[in-house]
Amino acid sequence: MDNKKTNWSTRVYNYLHKAIINGKFNDKEQLSEQEIANKLGCSRTPVRDALKKLEHEGFVEIQANKGAFIKPFTFKDALEIFQIREALEGIAARIAAKMMPEKVIEHFTNEFNRKGMTIKDKTDIGYKFHQNIRKWSNNERLNSILENYMYQIKRINKMSESIPGSQEEAHEQHLLLLESIKLRDEELAGKRMREHIVATRNLTLENYQFFNNFD
Repeated sequence: MDNKKTNWSTRVYNYLHKAIINGKFNDKEQLSEQEIANKLGCSRTPVRDALKKLEHEGFVEIQANKGAFIKPFTFKDALEIFQIREALEGIAARIAAKMMPEKVIEHFTNEFNRKGMTIKDKTDIGYKFHQNIRKWSNNERLNSILENYMYQIKRINKMSESIPGSQEEAHEQHLLLLESIKLRDEELAGKRMREHIVATRNLTLENYQFFNNFD
């Protein structure tokens, strides 16, 4: 029975998390436990568990005697996430320039230079590139901090990706960053990562008024 409850809680959580990340709900929209339970074919208990987890992660606000609401994602929230990324991913890139294996560098060299890449291809490869830079920083505490904000980072990334030209620009920045890692230039890698995060931040925040998920 407990396993079934856990499985349902996970399924409900995954459904709601994906919907929030993809902008399926409006800011401050109320989430009806009964409607969600009916839609997914479960009881209200796993819905309630999933909403509590989403509240802990900063996606939902649960108000006494009122229910659960989508938590607005503000300009200040986005700015703070970018500031965290600029600092920590800059450090990660600097370390990864020394630690990343040649075979991993070769893999991304081939991936980034594939012919006929779509926007989605560039987005997916860029995401994996960032993952590997964090991995090869070999810094568990740094990765733990970033992991705590990964859901918010994904939420911002969805916004950034919708800006025309953003992924082409990010792709060029990734090529420069990869080049600095190939050179094993730690300071240059850190600098280029910070420049990449700042460029993405500026582009996103300059366009923030066009996103429903910003206040």
